[in-house]
Amino acid sequence: MSDGLRDGLVRTYRLLREHGLNDSHSGNASLRDADTVWITPTGCCADTLEAGDLVACRNHVPGPGASLDAPLHLAVYAARPEAAAVIHCHGPHAIAMTLRPEIASEHYFPDDFEGAYYFPKVPLIDIPYDHYVSEAPAAVAEALSRFPVALVRGHGIYAWGRSLDEAYKRAASLESSARISWLTASLGNRRPPGEPA
Repeated sequence: MSDGLRDGLVRTYRLLREHGLNDSHSGNASLRDADTVWITPTGCCADTLEAGDLVACRNHVPGPGASLDAPLHLAVYAARPEAAAVIHCHGPHAIAMTLRPEIASEHYFPDDFEGAYYFPKVPLIDIPYDHYVSEAPAAVAEALSRFPVALVRGHGIYAWGRSLDEAYKRAASLESSARISWLTASLGNRRPPGEPA
């Protein structure tokens, strides 16, 4: 992979932090180049990450020091051969919407026009926190084999794209829709936000 592509992955990971979709050390992002997947390292800081810090995963095996979510990213690439990038972020509004007790369905339905246009139905995955590492790769990959984005209750957004820009747009757009749903709820909308009309 060229240095330019790896630099792009670092820039995108920093944008997630700069725009409030992650805190300083959360989330992860990856980019596929032929048989190699480059992913952010575990515990990395978006403010100081450099291209040389990215970890190479080859032959479907996470490289040493790769993000805890590396097996999940690799499972998504296997399920989506056309995917060039995968992003996971901790958008606060998206996470907050999944924690509302009235949103108990298996899907989140964006309230706004843009959200409904791009994501008329978003899978909402329940994974026990203490089983996350073992269950998340298969559960998220299965959801993303059918949808462009998915939400894990209490944990955040996963998005894939045919390019890094597309994956970033999907993650950012879903957080924007969740923020609108949250604002709608604060205005006293009678219909529970995030549920079908």
